[in-house]
Amino acid sequence: MNRAVWSWQALRSVLSTAALCAIATAATVASVFAPPQAADFAPSRHGFTFVNHFSGSVLSRSFGVASDMVQMSGFGLCGGMSFAAADYFAAGRPVPTEARQPAEGTALREYLHRRQMDSLGGLAAGLPQVARFTGHMRAPDLGAAGTRVFSAAHVDSVVRELQAGRLVMLGLVYVRTAGNKQDAAGPVGQPWENHQVLAYAAARPTRPGEPIRLRIYDPNFPGDDAAALLIEPGLGGSLPSIGPLTVHTPLLGVRTTRIASRPPPPSAKPGTAPTEDRKLVRSMFIMPYTPAQPPN
Repeated sequence: MNRAVWSWQALRSVLSTAALCAIATAATVASVFAPPQAADFAPSRHGFTFVNHFSGSVLSRSFGVASDMVQMSGFGLCGGMSFAAADYFAAGRPVPTEARQPAEGTALREYLHRRQMDSLGGLAAGLPQVARFTGHMRAPDLGAAGTRVFSAAHVDSVVRELQAGRLVMLGLVYVRTAGNKQDAAGPVGQPWENHQVLAYAAARPTRPGEPIRLRIYDPNFPGDDAAALLIEPGLGGSLPSIGPLTVHTPLLGVRTTRIASRPPPPSAKPGTAPTEDRKLVRSMFIMPYTPAQPPN
């Protein structure tokens, strides 16, 4: 064989091998540095193992003596737990495996307090997300400004974000203000009786009449991979016409229900099955989230 031809074939073989190695290396690097996909999230693996029920100070120790002045026997940090679970997931790190709520003053407890404030928009900004919750508590269920119409407007955005591989923080309004008697759906309550969860997957209906199912990490139900929001389309009221004719234009709304599994009490007989827990959600909206570095 001509030496020049052999040399060219050998060089081409080397270059081809090098190119394949480069492609393989690039694929490996891309897989290592690619952000995790929301659909890979599972509450049993990426959520905290303790339930969202704390006692002691509702404030971080960073508030100094003020934290000792605001003590409660039971409160939640659902926003902080949801944000923190997303932080650990984004960082590719496992969440701490404590079976009980972290004690006051520990790094994890302080972190959950800080992320709770972040979930509400930040203390420096005046916790603007609290105003969103209270606004929805005052809103009627039906009508153009009602919670069912408002929630319907958020559904497509939530599904698009999830299908793009991004986790979505959701605010859930369970209660209404005492003065909200327009529809009287849902119990009367206080802003802290509402909730925050982390959505990680969406399943659109495959048959007519089926609801959209948003799979969620609910800090109130640790380890429950079946927890979800069921979103059923329906009427959100009607829009009256302006003019001599009385014509009511129907408005598209949704009815949202949170479902989860409540484990049997310790006193239950062995083998007792969990019970399904359902709760009506008056309103649902997307909450802004920016990842943070979780503590070591």
